[in-house]
Amino acid sequence: MVKHENTPNGNDGEMPQNHVERVEGCISRVVEQFEENPELFLTESDLKCRMFLELNGDQVFSQIEMTRGGNKKTNYVHSETAYFVLGKLNKRRVDITVVKPSNYDFNLGEVQTRDVVSRKGYSFDEPSIGIELKLNKRKTKTAMEKELKQVLDDLDLLKRTRPESTFYLLFIDKKSGFTPEEIATWQNRYPDMKIFYAFRPLG
Repeated sequence: MVKHENTPNGNDGEMPQNHVERVEGCISRVVEQFEENPELFLTESDLKCRMFLELNGDQVFSQIEMTRGGNKKTNYVHSETAYFVLGKLNKRRVDITVVKPSNYDFNLGEVQTRDVVSRKGYSFDEPSIGIELKLNKRKTKTAMEKELKQVLDDLDLLKRTRPESTFYLLFIDKKSGFTPEEIATWQNRYPDMKIFYAFRPLG
């Protein structure tokens, strides 16, 4: 497993370090589950379910709290959230997004700012935490390299658009078998991303 660490800081606009640490703890536990029992992860949907279970079981992220405006409530963890990038809706939806409920706005009129995340009547402000999930069962290393580049390029664009947010890639691998040095190369190429990787071959 390779991950890129952020140092704590006191900027009011950034995701609380406590939340970042909680997310990383949840990701690490999913990695441990895979390493102990790969057969729990038959599909990418299984991976997402495991990640959701960990996040929604967290003492903080399990809470339902008031949103901006004080008349509606939501939780921290949501799936398939679309982001606006430079004023345009990004076609790729982030698998899991963690946002403080007080950053959500459900009292929308017209879509006016880049912070609007969906056309379905809500927006959220920075900071947020986005987690992209990949499970490889059959693809070659060459095929996965192309896929990882696309995912990381998309996340990198989101990071440049939303600099106060944090983005992760959790890559569970049953086939291609990247070395620690290869994963470190990916991490160095995308220093603003945080990459978690685990490998257990099929059979």
